[in-house]
Amino acid sequence: MFHAGASRSEIPIPPGLPLIGFAARGSATAQGQHDPITSRALVLKADAEPLVLCAVDLLGVSAEMRADVVERVAALAPIPADHIALSATHTESAPGCIFQGPIEAFFGTFRADFYEVVIDAITRSIVEAHERLRPACLGVGSVRIDSLTLNSRNPESGLCDDEVAIVHVEDLEGRAIALAGVCCAHNTALDHRNLLVSADVGGVFCRSVERALDPGAVGLFFAGEQGDLDFRSSRFPGRDGFELAEAIGSELAERVLEARSRIGLDPGPRLAVAVERFEPPPPTVPISKAPILMQAMILGDSGWLIVPGEPIAEIGLALKRYMRESGLGQAHVIALANDQLGYVLTPEEFRAGGYQPTVSFFGETFGDVFSAAAIRSFARVCAAPG
Repeated sequence: MFHAGASRSEIPIPPGLPLIGFAARGSATAQGQHDPITSRALVLKADAEPLVLCAVDLLGVSAEMRADVVERVAALAPIPADHIALSATHTESAPGCIFQGPIEAFFGTFRADFYEVVIDAITRSIVEAHERLRPACLGVGSVRIDSLTLNSRNPESGLCDDEVAIVHVEDLEGRAIALAGVCCAHNTALDHRNLLVSADVGGVFCRSVERALDPGAVGLFFAGEQGDLDFRSSRFPGRDGFELAEAIGSELAERVLEARSRIGLDPGPRLAVAVERFEPPPPTVPISKAPILMQAMILGDSGWLIVPGEPIAEIGLALKRYMRESGLGQAHVIALANDQLGYVLTPEEFRAGGYQPTVSFFGETFGDVFSAAAIRSFARVCAAPG
C-alpha cells in the first residue's frame, strides 16, 4: 500500500543577516521579515524505502548542507541518503551566511549558528513528514500558465516552458495531504529594493494552497528549469513589490488548485529512485567540486529529474522530451536541488554572453556534461525494480 506524509517547519531568522540574491542590493542587512521562511517536506513510500521531496525558502542549497541533513535524518528515520531530494525555492529575499568556502563571496560570511538553525528546520520537516505517513493516493499532472512567464534573455522569441508540474496527495478518506507545484520561473516578484526577508511568490503560492485545502495539508513550491525564465510582471500593471508577489502567487495557486480536480489518483503508484555522480569540467572560478549528484525518480506514470543548478529552458525542455520518449506519460524537472552550481547553459548560450555566463562556473561544455549525466541517471531509474 502507498503511504504519504507532509510537514513544514519555519526557520527563525535572527536580526542582522544580509539579504542575498541581487548584485544591485549588495550585502544589505535585512530590515525585518515580511513572511515566514520555511522548509516543506513530502515523503512518499510504496513497498521499498521512502523518498523525500523537500523545498526550503533559500536562494540555494549546497552539497554540504544536504550531507548534514542526510546524516541527521538517518539517525531519526529509515530514509536512504540517495532518496532525499533537497531543493531551494530560490527566493532572492532570503538571508545568507549559510555557505562556506570561496562561494561565501556570493552568499555572505558563514555563520555557524544560523547554519545550525537552517539544518535543524530542514531535518525536522523531513522527519515529521515521515512520522505522518498514512495510507494515501498519488496524483501527478500539470497545467499550462501561458502568458505568465517569459524568457529573460530573449523576451520576444526565446524558449519558454510554461508547464507547471503538480503532485497531489490525498489520504484514503479524500483529505488532502499535500499539493506541490513546480514552476519554471525565477521566484522573484520582489527586486533589489526590498529589504525584508520573504519567500516571495513561492511563499504566497504555498499559503494560498494551504488555505484552500484540508487543515494540516502542506503546499510546496519547487523551481523547475528557470535559468532564463521569469514571471511576466507586465501581466499585472500598476503592481509592484509584495503586491506583485501576491498577485502572481495567488494566480499560480488558483490555476494549480483548479487543475488538481482533473488529476487521477493512484492508490498503488510505482516509486523508484536512481542517482548518478559525475565529474564537472574544470571550474572557471576558484571552487573545488567533488562528484556532483544527479537524481532521477519515477512517481507513478511520471518521470522526474532532480538536478542541481539553474538550467535554462532549452536544456530542461530537451530533458523532458527525452524522458517522454521512454514511454512514460509525463516528464518533469526540479532544479536548484542538492547543490549550488550556478547557471547551466548550452555552449551556444554560454558564448552569447550576458549575465548568466558570468555565474556559470564550469565553462561552455558544462551544459552538455550535465545533460549526459541526467540522461544516465534516468536510464538507471527506468531499469530499477518497482
